[in-house]
Amino acid sequence: MSTYHELKHPRRISEITTGEITIYGSSDGGTTWYPVKLATDGGLALSGTSKTILSAKIDIATATDNAVIAATADKKIHVVSITFTMSAENDITFKDGATAISGAMPFAGTNEPKGATFNLWPFPLIMTTNTAFNITLSTAAQVSGFVQYYKE
Repeated sequence: MSTYHELKHPRRISEITTGEITIYGSSDGGTTWYPVKLATDGGLALSGTSKTILSAKIDIATATDNAVIAATADKKIHVVSITFTMSAENDITFKDGATAISGAMPFAGTNEPKGATFNLWPFPLIMTTNTAFNITLSTAAQVSGFVQYYKE
């Protein structure tokens, strides 16, 4: 892993060795992503297994665990972005199935935002194999938005 000093003073591509970094690039406008590797000529090349980014809507309004992305047998959900707004004051918690992966986050109250966008690429929230991505609400109030993810 690069140190702060290395990131503050970036090196040329020719100075980076194989396996030192992993980045992703898309050739179709952002639906399918491929690992990018350092080519022998010093350039960058798409390589490896692609990741197809899927979307799921957030349209929930019950004070319970709400499955936003259903579990898939033998696969892990990798959440890469979350965008939502809410109609009234509410606390939300992101969950890996029944297990909280965030604390209760307050929104839409006095001096609080009415929504948020979380860009988690390239470090997604990864659910346990065969487990849904849930959002839990503290009160019955509408929460709308979308989640982008892939499964592996």
